[in-house]
Amino acid sequence: MKACIAVLHSFIANAAKFDIDDSTMSKELQQLGLPKEHSDALCTPYLDNKDALQAKFLDQTLKIPALQIGAWQVQQGETKSVVMRLTSAKSVDQTGDKNNDLQLCLTAEKFHLLLRELKTARSLLDEIS
Repeated sequence: MKACIAVLHSFIANAAKFDIDDSTMSKELQQLGLPKEHSDALCTPYLDNKDALQAKFLDQTLKIPALQIGAWQVQQGETKSVVMRLTSAKSVDQTGDKNNDLQLCLTAEKFHLLLRELKTARSLLDEIS
C-alpha cells in the first residue's frame, strides 16, 4: 500500500511540476496499467488542484539571493589568491544571522576558471534572451 501511494505521489508531483494536462496524465496512467475509471478519478482532483500544487512546488524551489562584491583584494604569498567579500540584502543561510557578508577565497587558477565559466554562462543566457 505504501509503495502504491509513493508511486502516485511521485506521478502527480511530477505531472504538476512539468505542467502535464489531465488527458495526457490519464493516458499515461492507463499505459501503466490503471483502469480508465481509476485514472479519470485521479485526474479530476489533480486538475482542480493543479495551480495550488504548482504554487507549492515553486515555494519549495531553492532561491539564492543576489550577491554583490563588496570588496576584493589579491593576496601575495606562496600562491596568489583572490579574496572577495560578498554582500546580500537578504540572509543567505537559515540561521537568521544579521551579518550578510560572505568571504570567498580562491586561488588564482580557480578564480580564472570561475571567471571563464561565468562569461560562458552569460553568453549562453544572452543567446536565449
